[in-house]
Amino acid sequence: MDLLGLPDEWHRDDGIFLRYFQRASGNPSAEDLEYLASLFRSTEASLREMADTEAAQILPGVSALKRKKVLRALRDVSAIPRKTLDADTRRAATRLLQASSPLRHRMVRNTRELLRRYNLPVPKRDPREVVVR
Repeated sequence: MDLLGLPDEWHRDDGIFLRYFQRASGNPSAEDLEYLASLFRSTEASLREMADTEAAQILPGVSALKRKKVLRALRDVSAIPRKTLDADTRRAATRLLQASSPLRHRMVRNTRELLRRYNLPVPKRDPREVVVR
């Protein structure tokens, strides 16, 4: 875990990622949401804050106002903004938490566009339909 350069809170023990994603799945309790929000804040403090454009990619179909409300609630040290989230906003917060572990900053997706930008070979595709019997 040290090789990934994760915030201190993320490598206290080996089970932290498992606990994080277990608590972020479904409808987390108030205590679980506080735990997840604290890890979200430590990630943003150590790596960088999530931009609204990133939040928009993670939460398509969620209004800009609701995204800002979610980000404000997760960034606030006080639990009050998180306790006042309605059901839809809480679901959006959970989806955002599921997608915003510190590994998000360490992963790269080699898309065709990215490979071209770095002048790397782009694999050829042969998209043919093949009937399997």
